[in-house]
Amino acid sequence: MDTPSRQLVAEMMVTTNGLAARKAVESHLPFIFRVQKAPEERLPALREGDPKSYLLLRGKIRPANLATVAAPHWALKLDCYSQITSPIRRYIDLVLQRQLIASLRGIALPYDLADLQSLVGALETKELENRRIEAAVQQRWALEYLLPYRKAKLPASILNATGGGYRVEILRGGAFGFMPSPRHHAVGAPLEVRIEQLNPLKGALRLREVRN
Repeated sequence: MDTPSRQLVAEMMVTTNGLAARKAVESHLPFIFRVQKAPEERLPALREGDPKSYLLLRGKIRPANLATVAAPHWALKLDCYSQITSPIRRYIDLVLQRQLIASLRGIALPYDLADLQSLVGALETKELENRRIEAAVQQRWALEYLLPYRKAKLPASILNATGGGYRVEILRGGAFGFMPSPRHHAVGAPLEVRIEQLNPLKGALRLREVRN
């Protein structure tokens, strides 16, 4: 997946989105921007390619939000940013392309500020729902993949502590499960687990640690 061609496309999309946002600001164009505030605390040092390093970032980086007022996007290090490059899969991109094209042609804008403010609320609600659905579908099929391995020892990694145990990622297939444990485990710590309960339809996975 990480190829030079994909990297080129990604860089071109980020550049295009940033330029569109800048054009909207310079033209005083009613627009929807994607903004992200800086983290409130200093981030831990990361080791490239080490998954444990990235687990330490969970909860420390603020999510990006939609806004009708331009503001910086921390992760991209841009003063303003928008999303217009995928109109066939994101409605907001279609809206902003219509807005930008109308401005460049000098014709009446299809949306005023009130229209876009109303749209932001609806889009953020839908975006959260889409993420929930996507996560549920990924979990369902990751659990289906584990069905033949119900009696096997599985390599896993600790994601975070949660009521009476830990949230664990199975490294084979990427399913997430709960492992009750009174022991202390560091975030990112490797371990082996066995499946105690597995229900793909409900997205449920309960694990127990295998101790040598």
